[in-house]
Amino acid sequence: AAGEKKIRLVSYPAKKIRKAVTGNGNASKEQVQRMVANVLSIKAPAVPMDVTDALAAALAHSYERRAAINDIAYLRKGR
Repeated sequence: AAGEKKIRLVSYPAKKIRKAVTGNGNASKEQVQRMVANVLSIKAPAVPMDVTDALAAALAHSYERRAAINDIAYLRKGR
């Protein structure tokens, strides 16, 4: 369905998501849940684990995109 609408899909390994969100690729699901809750200012127990996983993936993607944008801006400054 996404391909029909020309929506780009991305996939990240779980370790990369955990590393992006917590700084530790071996973090537990509970550690990821706490960090996601902290970053988004929500109460951790109120959010189911599968929702936390989705939010962690979204955060990891946003961090990845921000880093890419910063790299492009840095390279353009050098010109």
